Amino acid sequence: MTMEPTTIVIAVIQLLLTLVGVLFGWLVKGLFDRIKAMETADKELIAQVSALRELLPLNYVRRDDFQKLGDSIFDALRRIEDKLDKKADKP
Repeated sequence: MTMEPTTIVIAVIQLLLTLVGVLFGWLVKGLFDRIKAMETADKELIAQVSALRELLPLNYVRRDDFQKLGDSIFDALRRIEDKLDKKADKP
């Protein structure tokens, strides 16, 4: 049983196409697995950011609150300074 050269060429081409298809499928599967892993990591990161957003106001003073506090402290210091100036002016 002898095979014709065209049959051998067709068999080799089919084998090569099969190998290329298997390699391509393996690469696509790897990409989809990585995308799934990234989506999972993204969901975890979103949950962490949401938790941080809820806790952040509890741990830190907001800027406007800090400015109000600073203004009230300086107002108190000005009143104390004014009283000291009045006291110093008295003989």
